[in-house]
Amino acid sequence: MISQPSEGNLQDLVKQNERVPASGLILVDPQGPSILLILQKQRWRREPSWNIPGGLRDRGETSWEAALREFSEEVGQSAQIERHLETIRKNRFDYHVAVGSCKAGKRTSEALTSRWFPFEEIRKMATDSGVAFRCNPTREVLLNVVDRWEGGGYERTGREEAEMNAGKEKRGEKGSSSREIKGARGSLSRCWALWWWVWDVFLCGLVSFFCWVV
Repeated sequence: MISQPSEGNLQDLVKQNERVPASGLILVDPQGPSILLILQKQRWRREPSWNIPGGLRDRGETSWEAALREFSEEVGQSAQIERHLETIRKNRFDYHVAVGSCKAGKRTSEALTSRWFPFEEIRKMATDSGVAFRCNPTREVLLNVVDRWEGGGYERTGREEAEMNAGKEKRGEKGSSSREIKGARGSLSRCWALWWWVWDVFLCGLVSFFCWVV
């Protein structure tokens, strides 16, 4: 179980390049397609920056649970997830990429607003040094998602997942058939054993009878 680091040792963990348990949710709307980002104020910047919804995990949370909770808190709406695509591990973050929907534009205690960005705009923002992001890995991760989506990588992942599930079901049917065959063979073996036992008893009785008569 991964626990929440305290404020006192958080900077030490980052300096030591150790993994800090944090998660983010990259929500992709296939109609467009587009990605939802939030606008946040940063302590070390004058201007706010666009970020992937996410943050540190609470005690006892899984990476996926933390991503959903942080998304809900920062966007002000729960994400309607249709399918989880992949998890990108970058530095101290687990970025969960998922297909889904959510209303944007609400101001929360943790974000000034949220907005859906088309892939073309995401690509321009990620390659423009004048656009403020929380950190450079955000640019890299967003570009990776856009490139893989446009290259059909996630479609192949979906097909492979469907084929894998179909293969499991098929193997399960074969396994069931094999168990039935083994069971039938076992029953047949028991029948033969019983028949030979009866035959042995009959022969022994017959021999005993002839010996008694003689």
